[in-house]
Amino acid sequence: MKDNKKEMRLMKVISDIPDDMITSAANEKTKKPWYKNFAVLGTAAACICAVAVGGILLAMNGQGGYPIKYIYRDSDDIKTEENAAYVPKWHERTIEEQYRTLRLSDELYGSRCTQVDSSLVAEKIASATASGYDDYTEKTYTTDVEVYSISKVSEDFAVAVKFAESDKYYVYGKGFYTPDTLEGFINDLNLKDNLSFSGKITCKNWGDDGKTSDEVTFEGDVNKVVWNMLLTDTDIPITLMDADKDLKYTLNRGKTMHIGISVKLFGYNNIVMNVDENGYLTTNILSSGKYFFIGKEKAKEFIDYVEKNFEGYIIKYVYEDNPDDKPKPENAGESSTLSHDVSKEEVTIYSTARPPHDSGPEAEAN
Repeated sequence: MKDNKKEMRLMKVISDIPDDMITSAANEKTKKPWYKNFAVLGTAAACICAVAVGGILLAMNGQGGYPIKYIYRDSDDIKTEENAAYVPKWHERTIEEQYRTLRLSDELYGSRCTQVDSSLVAEKIASATASGYDDYTEKTYTTDVEVYSISKVSEDFAVAVKFAESDKYYVYGKGFYTPDTLEGFINDLNLKDNLSFSGKITCKNWGDDGKTSDEVTFEGDVNKVVWNMLLTDTDIPITLMDADKDLKYTLNRGKTMHIGISVKLFGYNNIVMNVDENGYLTTNILSSGKYFFIGKEKAKEFIDYVEKNFEGYIIKYVYEDNPDDKPKPENAGESSTLSHDVSKEEVTIYSTARPPHDSGPEAEAN
């Protein structure tokens, strides 16, 4: 029991699935394992998408002839990241953050802390009860809600919830939903309309020890190349991996393209879709990893195309408290493309922070 509690605490740290969903899944024998590597995928998303407030410089001295992009970060950026771990008190949460869990026909759905436009709300499915846990008072709350289907989205994955005290609709998703095929995955989530791309792909080489090297970021028409090269032949069954196979895959992916994606309707921002030279297309949409074997030939074709046709560069971060690390334009050499104007400018900050977790006495016990 003690080991199970430790495992649930680990799941709390690396996912946004409410505790009762974790407990329910842990007590059932199922062929849908909890994938460990989506934490690695989430880290890859941060590497792909993270940019910060500061000046940006380019220098032509990276490996493979790729330019280096220096991104300056100041103390405000670091404080923002540190504050992301704070768990708000009950009265500080919005209603969809308070009531994180929905039970519908013996199935558990979790709040995505995301509103859905009323134009996408279809027919009413049922009346149900949503619940939430106050971490500070250790008290559980419940409230009655109305549940609706979402246009062009399978109810097996997500529904829209309306609270009596609000005229807004919120998305609740089934974290352990597993599609049969890539085609089913695309259709059930209506990814044709809902999937968007950051415009960036990071190439990493994964060693047998799980560490990466030679990271290069590429920019180009990601939307076009992904749909034309990866998501055309979709009659591919999902690959279910047990813990051992999952770990082996994570440590032996070789060259991998990490594609920055978002599915904003369901509250997934700055996550990833991966293509590796072993022939797997994977993603951490739905919090847990999903694997589809598209074949080594197709994967290699995609990797080669990106390397040859997209603009590549290497990102290096320079922090405010390490001014000596900042490159000096006057020492960059003739091949440099360094800009002499390094005044601070505001650029987008991509946050990997998730909404506050629900927690309960089981998860907090030693």
